[in-house]
Amino acid sequence: MVTAREVYGNDETATVDMPQYGLLLVVLCLALLSSSGQSDICIGKNRRYSQPFSNSSNIPEDQLRSELWCKARLILGYVSTDMSLEAAQANMLASIYMGASGAVAEAFHWAHATAVKCESMAQLQAKNESISDGFRRLYWISFIYECDFISEISVVSPSGIARYEDKIPYPAFTAENHPISPSVPESSEANSIRSQEELVAFQITTNSAIRRFLNTVNSVVYDDKEQFRTRRSNYASWLLRISEDLWSHHSAIYRNLPEFLLSNPSQDVPMTGADTSSPASLQSPTARIQGIPVGNNSWNILRLKGRYYAGQYIIHRPFIEFIVLNIDNFESHPCKDAVLKRSKSCLDGCMGFIKVFDVQTVNSLTCLFPTGMVTFTMTIILMVATIFPIFKDLLPDDVEDVILGGKRNLARFSQSVAEFSWHIEILERLDVARRNRIVRHEE
Repeated sequence: MVTAREVYGNDETATVDMPQYGLLLVVLCLALLSSSGQSDICIGKNRRYSQPFSNSSNIPEDQLRSELWCKARLILGYVSTDMSLEAAQANMLASIYMGASGAVAEAFHWAHATAVKCESMAQLQAKNESISDGFRRLYWISFIYECDFISEISVVSPSGIARYEDKIPYPAFTAENHPISPSVPESSEANSIRSQEELVAFQITTNSAIRRFLNTVNSVVYDDKEQFRTRRSNYASWLLRISEDLWSHHSAIYRNLPEFLLSNPSQDVPMTGADTSSPASLQSPTARIQGIPVGNNSWNILRLKGRYYAGQYIIHRPFIEFIVLNIDNFESHPCKDAVLKRSKSCLDGCMGFIKVFDVQTVNSLTCLFPTGMVTFTMTIILMVATIFPIFKDLLPDDVEDVILGGKRNLARFSQSVAEFSWHIEILERLDVARRNRIVRHEE
């Protein structure tokens, strides 16, 4: 229909459904970006890159992608008040496309716009006995993306989408088993598509469960309303009790992951530089990630493993902060040994996360901004830990190599997200100050 109306001027063609047209255009933009190889990010690669809203490139594919995106933005604006599933899907894919292109502000805008629509749609969907699988997938993808952004950017209030997390089911794990067309016989390709659909459902469900858990950690430990606890004498005891429960929950999520989510059929993402032996506390859920012959995409596996270490870090980070803020009196604290043990778990999480993403090539299709921000924070924590003698026995011998790896990872991510150049500069300044302080103490 679109071709008939725009290319051939056929006015007799039925009216174009604008939300579907916008969705089609964004899908084409993503397909062009992925097929161009520009989403494969590595240091030192002579990669051509053009902003999605720029016409400066002389490459025909880039010019086509820019034109498609400009038209898609116009249509997305036109359907901004449309509450159809297709309009919301187009918004969500626009966020993914912007994130893959390194345009963080635009990606956050579209992610938030999608979440606002999903929140309104969920009010109606939650009243139905049956909720479509299409909306389930959209809701949880939107939930993950907005929460990932909100955890790093606090410029707007959350959409409220989380109010319906207990009312919207996860996607169905089984694809509908019917021929693609009545006249087309069943084929191995159709079966492969259904198998991929089932894998996607498991992927969405797993990442949603992990994101919900991280939200719980933030609300229990880091919420401003809970800050009064930090001034109480029993804060360390309360923190030890809460972290034990959270850690048990987090470990259980990973112990119960389906085997095919933790294995890869081919090394399509080089894992050179990734750690081959996890710390003892991580072996149960992560040992199965490596060495399994068939299963998930390698980049998805890295992200699942990265979220594991991120959870370990975020649960135990308050213990690092507690020691630093109470350094003068910590030696005599009754919970000293237990707090140090939990602090080591935080440092191990930082080390593991940085090692996981210290790979030759990363994939920007999943948006590298949240991963880069976590890398920035973890690298700073490791730097700070090397300054305080009390952390000396908790840090492994290769901590300096991992700090260097953190800076290298951020430099790699900055090939997609240009704003990380500022963070890299901050890390360099901190590293110089850190080394100078260590030298002074040694003298």
